[in-house]
Amino acid sequence: MIRAQATAERRTISACILNILERGMGMDEQYARGITQSFLENQARDFRLARPMRDRTTILLRCSTAEAARIRTAARARQMSISEFVGFSLWRHWEATKRIRSGNPQQPPQRS
Repeated sequence: MIRAQATAERRTISACILNILERGMGMDEQYARGITQSFLENQARDFRLARPMRDRTTILLRCSTAEAARIRTAARARQMSISEFVGFSLWRHWEATKRIRSGNPQQPPQRS
């Protein structure tokens, strides 16, 4: 899925993932005043519980020191590992894209 998106956007896989992370972190920061710590923790817990065990892939993300620090901070805020945070961010992006394409952007995310 990420390979197809990266190819369509004419980006490397790393650049595509960083773009998704940047947009997600930007939205979180934009709405940070209204987000409580318990909301972030609940999202992290729900993501962990809903994620089935399957084969994993390792990807090297090339980013600046500032971007790395920002990703670490965002992961820490959700009490997730960096790997979990990247997976969560990709899942959230794909779910939002799916809802927009279905014509129902207000539909709550469905756990697969």
